[in-house]
Amino acid sequence: MKKLIALVLAAIMLLLCGCAEKKTEIEPTDGKVNEQTDPEPAPEPAPDGGEEGGEESAEEKTFDFGKGLTEDGYFEGIDALSLVTLPDFEALEIPENCYVADAAEVQYQITYSVLSQYGDEDTEKVVEDGDTVNIDYVGSIDGVPFAGGSTDGAGTEVTIGVTNYIDGFLPQLIGHKPGDNFDIDVTFPEDYGSVELAGKPAVFNITINYVKLPATELTDEMAADFGFDTAESLIRDVEEWVISQSRSQYFSELVLSAEYKEVPASLIELMKDNVVMQYELNYDYDLSEERDEYIEYYESNVATMEDMAKEALFALAIAQREGVVLTTEDIENYGMSGYTEAYGEPFVKNQILIYRTASDLIFGVSE
Repeated sequence: MKKLIALVLAAIMLLLCGCAEKKTEIEPTDGKVNEQTDPEPAPEPAPDGGEEGGEESAEEKTFDFGKGLTEDGYFEGIDALSLVTLPDFEALEIPENCYVADAAEVQYQITYSVLSQYGDEDTEKVVEDGDTVNIDYVGSIDGVPFAGGSTDGAGTEVTIGVTNYIDGFLPQLIGHKPGDNFDIDVTFPEDYGSVELAGKPAVFNITINYVKLPATELTDEMAADFGFDTAESLIRDVEEWVISQSRSQYFSELVLSAEYKEVPASLIELMKDNVVMQYELNYDYDLSEERDEYIEYYESNVATMEDMAKEALFALAIAQREGVVLTTEDIENYGMSGYTEAYGEPFVKNQILIYRTASDLIFGVSE
């Protein structure tokens, strides 16, 4: 079945999602579009590195994703169940939205992700909160334009209250109308990825091109553009995605509320190794000299190594308590067999245990 998100919980699936093939072109938003969206572009994950990569490309390296894992995908020498106090799952009051998609959220996702792409261009409407607007901009600091701070006249669409730009950027569009040209003042955050811009005040010259009015009805033709046979099948897929997001949020809350006797330092190091290897493999770039800097960036913008380790411990403790032992057939049933050649069965099993099996056990899902 086609999925808007390649794998359930892919938003937090740290490693396999990086190379997972998207099944469709549509991807719903949780209202937090990439936190480094222009004009706040994501810094290069390999800081100060050239486009050609390090002295040794990742292609020349070997990657052992099975390091620290048993053949069954559990962590070697780590008894997860003894390190985590799991909740009484039978006593859990699981929210209804973990089983039934919130109708308002489904409609929001469809409107923002699909209908907004088929709307009309209004050249008279005054911009309001929630509007999708096509703009051009040129950013400058002390009167000097900076690299990456301009649309170069190509135009870009943003949605007020949804697209994540620099704090205070989008609200200043409200009240203007197409054809208006004006300046706005913003300040880059202190922890911004580019040291040349971090903490500095900037001026953006804005031109409002038009306001995009979303279509009012989802059609089979629109759904077909995203790889679905009918509008109903696209809606069902969005509903599944919304439910998966609710489950992911609830699962994260369980992880954070659990008691941990210890988070082994070796497990945190393993998290670091895997994050670095995944980047090197995906981008053919050697992070040997920039490892610590990249991990610091990752922890600031994605997730901390300790939180990742806790999530892994929590999930594997559940699987361990239930006596879960995955087989090659299980890997195939989860649609993950295509990853075993690059990552090896132990690692693929580990990722399934963390990001699928534990959640399925909690929510009573059967494959």
